[in-house]
Formats: sequence, structure tokens, C-alpha cells
Amino acid sequence: MLSINISELVLTIISFFLLLFLLNKFLYQPVLKFMKERQARIDAGLEKERGALEEIADKAIERKIGARGLRAVMEGLLTKVMYDIPSDRTIDRVTITRDCVDGKEPPQLGHRKEALQEGKPAAELPPVEPAS
Repeated sequence: MLSINISELVLTIISFFLLLFLLNKFLYQPVLKFMKERQARIDAGLEKERGALEEIADKAIERKIGARGLRAVMEGLLTKVMYDIPSDRTIDRVTITRDCVDGKEPPQLGHRKEALQEGKPAAELPPVEPAS
């Protein structure tokens, strides 16, 4: 016959809920907060450069090409910087504006704050982690 030890069952349930509470407080909530902040930064950047997105879509429509056309437009815009970025560790972002899509200006390169503030040479900086 099955025998259930009530005291062990109660202790197991209490320890389970304690572990659940601790994981939620110290692991889940900070990660969730970080993800919300990251999403807000991404949304702000997209809103700022929405004109560029619309211009790229207009170019693809003019050429009467689909998703591959969008890729071709982006490759045309980024051809030069694709080869410059890996050799310069101070660059952490590339911004495409409407004027860039129109051919009036090149893509804007963003440099890492610590490189600009401390004047470190690029070779001393760790590589930039790719955004996920």
C-alpha cells in the first residue's frame, strides 16, 4: 500500500514554491525588464528612420521586384561599409537614412562610446557582440 508522508509532501511543496519565487524575482523579472528596454530602443530607432524604410520599399516597387529586390537595394546601400566594418572595432552601428537611400549621403556609422571617450586604439577594444 502507498504511504504518503505528509510532512515531506508539505516541505517539498514549500521548497518548490520558494524556488519558483526566487527564480521569478532574480532571473525572470530582470530578463523581462532588459527585453522590454531593448525593444523600446529598437522601436525608437525604427521610428526615427521610418522614412528610409519607406524609401527602400518604394525603390523595390519601382523596380517591380519582391523580397529579393529589397535585399538587392540593401546590398547596394551597404556594399562599401560591409567591408569597412569588420576591420574597425570602434563601429557598433550603421544608420540608413532617407538621404542615404536617395544617394545624397553615405550610411552613418556609430562609434562605441568607450572608444571615443578614452581615445583607445581600435585594436585594444574587444569585438562588438552581434545584436540578436
